Amino acid sequence: MVAAEQAPDSQPQQAPKNIESEIWGDIKPFAEEQKSSAFPFQLLPDKLGNYVKAVGECLCIYPEMGVLPLFTALSTAVQKKAKVELYTSTAIEPLNLYCLTVAPPSQRKSPCAAFFLNIISQWEQERKQDPQIMREISEYKANKAYLDSQLRKATNKGDLAAIKQYQTDIDRLTPKYPLQLMTNDVTPESLTEIMAKQGEKISILDSEGTILDILSGMYSPLPNLSLFLKAYSGERVDNSRKGRDTVVLYEPTLTIGIFSQNGHFEKIIKNERFRERGLMQRFIYSFPKDNFAQMKAVGTPIPESVRNTYSERIIQLLEWQPKENMILHFTEPAKKELAAYFDMLKAKAAPDHPYSSDIAKEWIMKQLSRVQRIAALLHLAVDISDTISAEETRKSILISHWLEEQAAIAFGIYGTSEHEKRKKQVARILKCSGAETLSKSELLLKVRTLAMKSQELSDILASLDDDHNMIKFEFVDSITRGRKTQIIRINPKLKETDI
Repeated sequence: MVAAEQAPDSQPQQAPKNIESEIWGDIKPFAEEQKSSAFPFQLLPDKLGNYVKAVGECLCIYPEMGVLPLFTALSTAVQKKAKVELYTSTAIEPLNLYCLTVAPPSQRKSPCAAFFLNIISQWEQERKQDPQIMREISEYKANKAYLDSQLRKATNKGDLAAIKQYQTDIDRLTPKYPLQLMTNDVTPESLTEIMAKQGEKISILDSEGTILDILSGMYSPLPNLSLFLKAYSGERVDNSRKGRDTVVLYEPTLTIGIFSQNGHFEKIIKNERFRERGLMQRFIYSFPKDNFAQMKAVGTPIPESVRNTYSERIIQLLEWQPKENMILHFTEPAKKELAAYFDMLKAKAAPDHPYSSDIAKEWIMKQLSRVQRIAALLHLAVDISDTISAEETRKSILISHWLEEQAAIAFGIYGTSEHEKRKKQVARILKCSGAETLSKSELLLKVRTLAMKSQELSDILASLDDDHNMIKFEFVDSITRGRKTQIIRINPKLKETDI
């Protein structure tokens, strides 16, 4: 047997280069998602901050869940009792806020809202049952019914003098209605009538965000948004509809404090009518972290002293009944703080900056007014007086920075938009397919669980090509049709890319 020849000594062979991978170039990663950071509780007055944190510990949720419900409670308690003169001395604004907290299911949103707002509901019920108030309402109803009856009789007789006299007497009556501070499932038309009976003020408080569904067209195809737009800043509203009496609100103020789940919010924030009319730009937002994995059946009870301190302060604000609106002013040092903050806001809304899109720019430029409202609310929570200090203003500006971050999440400024999420989902499907090429019809089958239409997929693929270098479009000869067919070629580096 002949021995096999020994191969001559040689260098070990190098693995062949992946020429195709080098031709493709690097994949451009997605924008890093903005995460919700911790709220700076040390900036709240101690009595309020301690309660918000205690609610979080009691419900085993992140305490950020309670920040906007706290603002809602304060706004509800002082509505139409105080205003703030803006630091420029060019306008005086009400202290109402529009607040929207967005959280996943099973985050105890309803119990959280109840901890902050039940005290207001209880106080409202006690006022309704006050014997003197009940007597005044009863007397008004009886007098109104009698005069209406006499007016009808005079009208039937054609007695012009009596008609004039009874109408004058009716106009002189001071209307008395049962107190209502809060509502939820209400149409714009009904809300106008409620506010007319409640001193042109009301709060919409809802743990499900139903009011946004109503404004999206739950009960009618094109609901009237005017009241929600104008009552934010106390502008006159004339509600004249066929078959109804004209209702005029001269200076209405509306507070909104609602919760929404993430999926529901994604639909709402994309509502073009809301965005074009500026409704969503009037809200402040909060995106508390999901604490479901660490949630316990029973949390730490709220200390009685902490609970009582919060309740007593809210009741004190509810029972505060000034003869006319208190006008709060900023000290001169406080005005300087606000002027510097305005310069910061302008810079953030400049072209090529994060808040330069139309919707984000409008939100950021409303923030100067909001921070002054928040400063006034937090001041009144401690001291019912008319002067806001520089220190209080500074703290409110720092709170406003946190609210800016939350708005960035709401408007998808840092890669958290629904479109970005959908792009990532498609990129993961391409990565997991293991294929070098796919036709669009093949990919549509793979993304069918995403309920994605052809046009949306086309837009996403264009971005994965132009913005991320994950795919390229090619035309190849079709075997069956005798003409060119477009295919999607996948960057081989996608397999090793973390998405």
